[in-house]
Amino acid sequence: MEVTVGEGGVEVTVGEGGVEVTVGEAYGNLGSVLSSKGRTEEAEWAFRMALRYRVNMADVHYNIGVLLQGKEHFQEAIKSYELAIHYRPSLALAYLNLGQLLERLSRCEEAVLMYRRCSRLDGTGLKDPRAHEATRVSALLHLGRLYADQGRLTEAAQAYQEAVDKMPEYFPPQEGHVARMGPNRDSNLDRLVIRSLVCCESDTLYHLAPKGARSHNMGHGPPDPRCLRVI
Repeated sequence: MEVTVGEGGVEVTVGEGGVEVTVGEAYGNLGSVLSSKGRTEEAEWAFRMALRYRVNMADVHYNIGVLLQGKEHFQEAIKSYELAIHYRPSLALAYLNLGQLLERLSRCEEAVLMYRRCSRLDGTGLKDPRAHEATRVSALLHLGRLYADQGRLTEAAQAYQEAVDKMPEYFPPQEGHVARMGPNRDSNLDRLVIRSLVCCESDTLYHLAPKGARSHNMGHGPPDPRCLRVI
């Protein structure tokens, strides 16, 4: 066993069978397993134990935020998401979840800011760039829906169009029409349906927006219907 002191606090490393893992990481892994089994109280305890050994574990702060949000401890969840972002500014899921939570609490302008920050995150050098890019697109879809709910139709159309422009081929199925297509759905069809729904809605929003606002803000006119061909 080796004990070291780093920026995140005291860290204990234990080795077994040639594999080294910190105690903080071990508690974090335990928390993830317990959470997957629905044992949320024990999972939260394990995550908090992990932070006692290493306070700067962004994933653990994020996981605590998810658990707290599930229990409707919203203010504590917000703090956990903020800490996750503080310790890892590139953690896109933390921005997305925080934006959704702020929107749920009617803190809409803060939610807009969080969705926009998420959509602009740089994924260079990340271990899972595909998940990162998919999360950025999800943030734009949420942003478009929020703008539409507020009656900010031109901005909603722009957000939807940006989502379509940035949507990768591996973008996962979303809640709603696509999620109900069944377990044997074709991934290419998923992407086609998503693009169809987004393009139709953004085109409708464009035509509903005041004419002056369209010409001033949209710049390049209504969303391009050819986006349906991008698979």
